[in-house]
Amino acid sequence: MKKEQWIDAEVSFRKALDLEPDYPHAWMGLAVALQRLERFAEAHEHTRVC
Repeated sequence: MKKEQWIDAEVSFRKALDLEPDYPHAWMGLAVALQRLERFAEAHEHTRVC
């Protein structure tokens, strides 16, 4: 995927979490998107929520 697509994915996962904060797949998806965007520390924090 292109960087722009990972940015869109991040936005989508954050919207999903606004609606359903206990949805583990959204947390993991957000972590993967952040990792692909090379925001490793932030990605690691989100994997801890899962």
